[in-house]
Amino acid sequence: MITKVIVHYLKRFESQEFVLSDHVILAGPNNSGKTTLLQAIMIWNTAMRLWMEKRGPTTRSKAKERTGIPISRKDFTAVPLREMNLL
Repeated sequence: MITKVIVHYLKRFESQEFVLSDHVILAGPNNSGKTTLLQAIMIWNTAMRLWMEKRGPTTRSKAKERTGIPISRKDFTAVPLREMNLL
């Protein structure tokens, strides 16, 4: 379970920490960071998935080796939804 998200230099946030509990309700005025929080979690998830795919199961013993991967716009896809309950 994700308990805390720290965002650095994403959209309007220079540095912001979001502490999450068991139940989270995102509410607030426009441009307050609700979508940015969700996007930060999605970016982290995409980066971790691509990193795990690249390094594969055979390189798990090389935990001390830092292997970064680039992510770009091509790694993200916008999916239109007819209704919010499909999210």
